[in-house]
Amino acid sequence: MKFPSYPLTVASLIVATFFVSSVKGQIQSKELDQAVQVLRGIDTDKFSEPEKTEKAKQIDAAWKKITEAGTAGKQRLKQEVAAVRAGKEKDDFFLLNASALFWAIGKESEVETIADIWNTTPLSAQYNYVFYTAVDAARTKKPEVLPLLKAVLKDDTGFLFFPAHAMRVTWPLTHEFVWGAYGPRGLSELQRVFETSDSVVEVVSAMSLLTQAQYLPALPKIRQLTNDKREVVRLRAIKSLGIFGHPDDYDRLVTGLRSAKGVEAFFYAYAMYEFDDERAVPDLIPLMKAEEEFVKKEIMLALLRLLTPESFAAVKKEVGSLPDGELKKFMTRSTALRQEKLPMDFESRSRDEQAALLDKVRNRETLIAPDSKKATYLQFQNAMKEWKEKGAIYGSSYEWIGVPQMIAAGRPEDIDALLETKSTFYLRLSDECLYETKDIDTVVKYIGRSRYRKGVGVTTKAALK
Repeated sequence: MKFPSYPLTVASLIVATFFVSSVKGQIQSKELDQAVQVLRGIDTDKFSEPEKTEKAKQIDAAWKKITEAGTAGKQRLKQEVAAVRAGKEKDDFFLLNASALFWAIGKESEVETIADIWNTTPLSAQYNYVFYTAVDAARTKKPEVLPLLKAVLKDDTGFLFFPAHAMRVTWPLTHEFVWGAYGPRGLSELQRVFETSDSVVEVVSAMSLLTQAQYLPALPKIRQLTNDKREVVRLRAIKSLGIFGHPDDYDRLVTGLRSAKGVEAFFYAYAMYEFDDERAVPDLIPLMKAEEEFVKKEIMLALLRLLTPESFAAVKKEVGSLPDGELKKFMTRSTALRQEKLPMDFESRSRDEQAALLDKVRNRETLIAPDSKKATYLQFQNAMKEWKEKGAIYGSSYEWIGVPQMIAAGRPEDIDALLETKSTFYLRLSDECLYETKDIDTVVKYIGRSRYRKGVGVTTKAALK
């Protein structure tokens, strides 16, 4: 059969174009169907290692096909999600996979769709899809993405491995990376969750993050929760009060310490370690006789943290009576590290002389070494700017500004700037960034305390300003 040689009319062009478009549409629709089906019904626990590798290649190809299709790919994916829900199918892997694809294709415009999936699906079914999507959303620092960050708070079982050093990341560190990357602008939203949620995981997660940021509006609620019937909430609140170190909370904590047993004694000891008030020493010393090794260890560490002549002598004596084992080995080393910083005739010195010598050892975080350079406020400000740009402290021109220098130069009004600086560190997604985030947390803790307390480090008595 021969086709006519005369030119095509306008009508015939329209028909031809429609035909070609229809065929292309059918082909694309079929390819999208196939791509979506690749993502369905995946149970990685049933795959051998070679099968996992092959499936990963298939998933990558399906992702490529769906994302390249843009709006058409997104709509096809939404159809499949709706079908899964309508049929009440159990395909959590697919739903979380789809949520990551929605972010890749639509970003902020798909937050509602993603949050709806996350709020109704166990996030641990495939936590990688959740975590990396949440961190990418957090880096935008846009308020539109907060529903995703809030949805993450419900989960305390999801985990993943960072490629660098094969680091296993679990709760609550997973939440720290996500909310830490968003920065201080998320604190008010965290506070709303903390005040209103009935979920233990959400309350504990929010409390932990708010405490880490020294967010003062959270303190009244934390005080209430030290009497909560839910053990995990109560214990986290005790720990948080120690980190805040408000002078008004000393009596509450030391009273609890005196009657605490088992795991609760551990948390009260932890709180006293953080609170930095040497008045706790007489109450801590008798508790070294605790039967549980983990409690005994925490009590001894708290005594070495407060480091008075009495606490140091008591710990050394207790170490000598410990049975051979890991605890004795660890505590022998811990006491030796402090002993080696003291003069040989330390034991023969007066009590006041011993206290003065120990004060230099115990307040290493807040005291600038005599041979170290001090930082001006302007240098501190410039350092934060550079660290924020680089996403790191180490390797910068201001690396010499350590924790003591930051505490000495910093002011309470710098807390948000410090948290904003720290937010860029998390984006490195490695264990190495955590050394620097911990340094910032230490600085935030102490300059945060300076709002209401005299002597932010270990002191003879925590007193109101």
